[in-house]
Amino acid sequence: YIVDEWLWSSSSRTPGAIPGKLKAMRQNIRRLVLPPRRSERRYPREVRMTKTHYPIKKNAAQA
Repeated sequence: YIVDEWLWSSSSRTPGAIPGKLKAMRQNIRRLVLPPRRSERRYPREVRMTKTHYPIKKNAAQA
């Protein structure tokens, strides 16, 4: 992303516009950074199969 933007702006922009373009690129790149991973799950991990190492849902047969 950064290389493409830099090459695109180097041929079509004036040298005085480079700092503004870099600032805009830094603002846009923040959207691409993922948030930190959660330490715990929202819901416990449960599966319907009986042969598993995870806890079994008790009401899975009723659903």
